[in-house]
Amino acid sequence: MMSEFALGFSVAALAKGVMVTLVVTLAASLVAVILGLIV
Repeated sequence: MMSEFALGFSVAALAKGVMVTLVVTLAASLVAVILGLIV
């Protein structure tokens, strides 16, 4: 039971990390595009 909980928690943490990475990457590319348009 405890190992299942730990596994689910690690999977959720991993998914959250991937999501944050994706959002940061998207935001960075968006900023780069906007700066490119301005400059």
